[in-house]
Amino acid sequence: MHTAAPASQTPGINPAWDRAGMLATGLCVLHCLTLPLLVPLAAAVGAPALVSPTAERIVLLATVLFASLVLMHGCRHHHHHRAPLVLAACGGLLYAVKGQLGEAAEPLMVLTGGALIIAAHAWNLRLCRQCSNGHH
Repeated sequence: MHTAAPASQTPGINPAWDRAGMLATGLCVLHCLTLPLLVPLAAAVGAPALVSPTAERIVLLATVLFASLVLMHGCRHHHHHRAPLVLAACGGLLYAVKGQLGEAAEPLMVLTGGALIIAAHAWNLRLCRQCSNGHH
């Protein structure tokens, strides 16, 4: 009789990916929220490219892309729930439109978008664990 392996041992389920996504998103949010403080520091140490709008877009895009890949894998191969993908998409959308509501709204948009993506990773991790424990 076949028994389900723990999530950490099930082929294709690697909790480290969701944890890495949560960490990357958290660091992205921290970077965005501290950007006003980082700009003068980056200029002082000769690394202004690290705080440029292009660098910010790359980091935001990488965070959303990474979340998409990890969450799609969980949905397709393990738990078949689309809700974490929808939650992350909402977070990505907030990232994408953060500048449209004015500078004062940007921190709230980034914080909320990041929180949604982190929550999506946590939800995906939980669903994958439930699936691997036979609660699918």
